[in-house]
Order: sequence, then C-alpha cells, then structure tokens
Amino acid sequence: FFGCDAEPPADTWRWINLADWHAGEKHTNVWEQDFDGKRAKKGWRSKGYDSRSAYQDAMRDMDIAIISRIKKDYGGELIVVPGDTNGGHWYDTTFRAALRSVYPGLSDEEVVRRASHLCYGGLRNAFAEGGYPLMIVAVGDHEIGDNPWGPGSAVTPLVPEFRAGFADVFNEEPVVDPADPSNPQLWTYQSNAATSNRLFTDPIGTVPSRPMGTAYEETSFAWQCKNVLFVTMDVFRQDDFVTRLGEEGTIVGDCEGAHMQWFRDVLAEAADIASIKHIIVQSHLPVIYPVRKYASSGMMMEHTTDSSFMQAMRDGNVDLYLAGEVHSNTVTVDTESDLVQWVCRGNGATNFSTVDVDDDKLSIQTWKNEGDATEDILLGTLTIDKSGGADAVITATGLLKPIDPEGLNVHYSFDSIVAEETILTGIADSRVSNTNCGMAFENLGGFSNEYTAWTKNTSVGDGLIEGCVEMTSGKSVLGVSSMGPVSHGHRRTIGMWVRTTSSKRQILFNTTSFWGKSREFFNLSLNNGKFEVMLSKGKMKVARGSTINDGSWHHVAATVPAQGAALDDVKLYIDGVLQTDVKTLGGSSTINTAQANWMGIGILLAQSGFKLDKQLGMTDYEGGLDDFALWTRALSDAETYAVVQGAVTCGYNASAMEQLFTLNKAQTGKVTIGSDTWTYDPAASGTPGEFEVGGNTITLNLGGSGAL
Repeated sequence: FFGCDAEPPADTWRWINLADWHAGEKHTNVWEQDFDGKRAKKGWRSKGYDSRSAYQDAMRDMDIAIISRIKKDYGGELIVVPGDTNGGHWYDTTFRAALRSVYPGLSDEEVVRRASHLCYGGLRNAFAEGGYPLMIVAVGDHEIGDNPWGPGSAVTPLVPEFRAGFADVFNEEPVVDPADPSNPQLWTYQSNAATSNRLFTDPIGTVPSRPMGTAYEETSFAWQCKNVLFVTMDVFRQDDFVTRLGEEGTIVGDCEGAHMQWFRDVLAEAADIASIKHIIVQSHLPVIYPVRKYASSGMMMEHTTDSSFMQAMRDGNVDLYLAGEVHSNTVTVDTESDLVQWVCRGNGATNFSTVDVDDDKLSIQTWKNEGDATEDILLGTLTIDKSGGADAVITATGLLKPIDPEGLNVHYSFDSIVAEETILTGIADSRVSNTNCGMAFENLGGFSNEYTAWTKNTSVGDGLIEGCVEMTSGKSVLGVSSMGPVSHGHRRTIGMWVRTTSSKRQILFNTTSFWGKSREFFNLSLNNGKFEVMLSKGKMKVARGSTINDGSWHHVAATVPAQGAALDDVKLYIDGVLQTDVKTLGGSSTINTAQANWMGIGILLAQSGFKLDKQLGMTDYEGGLDDFALWTRALSDAETYAVVQGAVTCGYNASAMEQLFTLNKAQTGKVTIGSDTWTYDPAASGTPGEFEVGGNTITLNLGGSGAL
C-alpha cells in the first residue's frame, strides 16, 4: 500500500482535501521568549532563531515544503479545508499582551483582526507558493476562537471579528505587495479588506453566491468549479452574545432563517444547471452520528439526521458532505438518500486525500504520511459512481468503508493479543493512561483499527468464548486512543463477560472526560459484585438482586433505549435477564454523556477530569473479561438474551450475533457462521432470545414476525 498516484487520468480532474490542518498558529508567533499563562507557547528565540523574521521565514518554508511535496506527487487544482486551520485563542489575555508588544495600541478587536491576517496570510502564501493558490476553506470552531463560547466569556463578543478576519484573507483576492510586485500570490495585511476584491462572487443561476444580509455572508458561499458545485457553509450559529443556545454556550451547530433559505435556494438552482454534475457541501461539523473521534472536543450539528440542514441536503440531491472537527475518518451513507457523509482528517498532512472527478464519478483516496516524505500509506478508497442511473453505487475499501450508524462498532473478542506495529491506523497513537503500551487487541467492530484496544501487563486466558483478557488491578492497561463513540443521549448497548472474586468497587467501562469534573460520563462498574451504571457522583443505578463476584463467568449489559432517555429508563441486564430489583439515584436525570471522552476498559484513566478513585473509591478491575461489545443502538430484550445464549449454546461472540441480528432485520436471506448456515424463516417461532435445539436444527426467535 505504499506509493503515489501522481496525476488522475486524462478525463478527470483532481482536488486535495485537508481537514483540520491545525498548523497555522505558528504564523502568529511574535513573542521572543516563553511567556506564562494557560496558553503558554515557545517564542521564536527559545526555538533557536535569531529574529522573528527568520522564524517566520522558516515556518513559511516548512509549509511550502509539505505542500510542494503533495503538489509534486499528487497534483490537484485546489485544496479544500473543512475548517480548523489554526489554534485561534487570540482573545487570551497573555496572547493579546504578546501581540501588542509588537503592534502597540491594538484594541481587542484589532488583535483578532491582526492575528487573523498573520495566521491566514502566512498559511495562504505558503500554500500558494507550494502550488495551490486556490483554497476553499470552511469556518471551524478554531476560526472563531475555539469552543466553548459561554455568555460573558472573553471570546464570545469577538466572534464577529473572528469571522471578519477569516474572510479578509480566505475570501478576498491577494493584494500585491508593492515591495515585491512580481509575486502575484503574496497576501499582505489590510486594515479593512476591500469587498471589491471578494472571491467566489459568481451567482449560481439566479441565486447570489453568498447569503447576503446575514451574519454569514462573508463565510458561507457557493462556487462552481468545472462540473462541481462547492457549497461552503458556516454552521456556527450565534444569535447574540448572551443567549445560550446549547452546551457550547452562545453558539450551536445549526443553520436557520435566511441562511437556510439561501442554502436551499442554491441547491434548488443547481438542479437546473446542466454543467453541474456533482454537488459537494462542506462545513466543519459532522451531521450523522456516530463518527470516529480522536483528541477532539467532538462537536456535532445540533439535530443530526433530523435537522433541517440534513433535510435540505437530501432535497437538494447533495452527493458528498465534507466535515472535519473530530480528527478521524468516517464514511456514512444516509439511510434516506444517496448522500455520503465523509468526516475526514488532515492534521498537518499526516492524513490527506485526493478526490478525482469526472462527470459521473467521484473517486477518493486517503493517505497517511508518518514523516517520510517519500512514502505514503493508502488507508482507504471510496467511489461514488452515478453512471448507472438514479441510484449511486458506492464502493469502498479500508478506512473509508461506510459504517453502520446503528451497528456493532466496537468489539474485542480478547482471543489473541498482537504487537502494536501490526495495526495500521490513521492516527498511530498507542498512548493510553499516559503509558506506551506496545501490544493490542484488535477491534472487530465497524470502527475498525482506529479503535484498537492498546494494552500492557495483560495476558490471554481461557475465556467463556475462546480467549479472554486477564487483568491485574493497578498494573494492567487496556484503553483506546480514539474517543467515544458514546456521547450525549444517543442510544447504546454495552456488554461484556466478567469473572472476578473481588469485593472492591471495580471499573468495567470508563468514559470519564478530560474536560473536567462537571461533564457526565457513562460508566459501568461492579461494587462488591453488584452491577451498576453511573453518570456522575450522585447519579447511578444499581442491580441489587444479583451478586456476581463468585469467580464464575457472568454477562453484564447496559442499554440506553431511546434518544434523550433518563437514567430511570436505562436497562441493566445480568446473564441476559433484565434486572427489575434496582436502586436509582437521580433517576430523572437525562443521559448526557460528555462528547469528548476516552474509553478505558477495566482501568481508571489518568486523563480524566473526574478522579474515580479519590471521589468514589473505585479501583481497576481484577479478573477476566471476555467479548466486550458496544452497539450504537439499543438492543432489544430478546437480542440481549440471545447474546448470552449464543455464547453458551453455540460459542458465538458478539460479531457472530450481529450477523444474526442483521439477517433478522433484513427478514430474508442466509448467513454462514463457521460451519453453521442460518436462514430467515417467517413461519418459525420460539421463545424470544432462546436458541432452541431440535435434532440438527437450531431455531432463534429475536422477537420479530419470524425466526432464524
């Protein structure tokens, strides 16, 4: 999978995708030495440079070298960036003081404008000199100061200035520097960008290219390039500086009013323009949940698939929706249309993608670069082929295979342990609990290698289903570098087999957030053998009727049955049986799991803002764990019971059971698991969830109109 694909075929054209570049902040470094403050950064002299200009030249040359290499090896006519080019904490007191030491007398608003021009100007110049003078950039959270935007915070009233500074550079023609008129790509500082130099001004049919008269007219725009309509959306809605719109404060991921009407009008107009063969929308925030996440605050659009934004894209026959934010690749096909959501990763150029375009096909390749400029690793491919008629044919490989939003997305069978270097991921980070692990358990679920469970000081023992992981409290490490996928109030089912004799309060599944004490988690634990789910210190639900620290294998599972459910609604299962003898504290509390959390299995996480050991007397797990499974949907009572019975009766793990669940949902067809062939039979029946054996035949009823 090594190599380069220097140019697309002659009948296609190419563009490059680089989400979450995040490397633009270096162009704002004006301070000489390190300075104190929560946003402390090294100055140019402490980095080894003799002058600020020498440092800035070196930073520009660094970007030019990276971009020039991509241009040389992959070509492409432009670069698309779905947000987050930089850090953007230009409201910070220490940053303002540092910038004013070079540019005296600037107001807070002028600091943001000047920093915008330094950052984006340096970035745009470097990309232009590297071979891409044309960039289409969406506003991300870092372009408007970075989340959250609480009422009364320093960043909140400056959001309009952040937008204006962004638009000054990325949506305006470059102004030639009188000192160097031979360089037409040089972008120089302007105190107020001239609107007459605005880019992307051609109307789409009769619709203006921008939502004129709205707060987004400088940052949302539509532009036709050859046979593609690119619609770039600023979806960071802010009504005013004091009204809280959601948990991020005064800003929410949303599009409404005149902004939404313009979006709909552009898409409707595009349908009547014969030269437009593909419609691509980009913003920064994912719409369809769940997505893979890595080292991100994990913000998403507010209403996901039931949003008016999503419906507008369905009605407008959008082919591809591009997002960033979460620093990982996820492809999802909308269940109600041919729309493909591609949430992508750039992060410098550690991951970048090529998109080849012809009249009836989009072909995507995603690459990984680990610092060797001569070798890239192909992570995945995605093709959207519309040559056959109304319905697009979507084919994919590797990391770009579409996920099932309601599928078994995380599954560790714990049957074998492998060396870290055998796992290919897009992020290549095995740091869990601040420890280098070196070994791993593979994820058999839909989130694939990005959700590898990195481990140390564990071993494989005899499990209920083949192997299990043996864990020692205080020594074993078993965690996931990527984040989530559970968050907010989304449906989920989490289950595993446990074997322990410990009387301690042991963590089983840990999602505590690194964002601080106040953010809710969704943790599973055993307290002297009693199974419990916990949202925070005062919100928990305990299954009182069963004690399972008897040294035998028992299956535990917890389900959030519906979007927006309360703790009272959460279902606890032991050995597949719904527990009715329960005690609940804070039962009316709505499930609202932090959107930015690392997963730990059987371990306390050092990154967590909430210290489970100190505040709840919790410890690492001691004993055996087998067949950990996380569905991003709610399993039914029958399915949960079938998971247990499938293991006991047939030796099936969660991935095998998911094949049966999928067959049952389809209500037609066959599936083969090992030497067993299962057929959907609408006339069969039986006890829901029970594997009923009769001679050489086994029947499984999952509670539908038929059985397997």
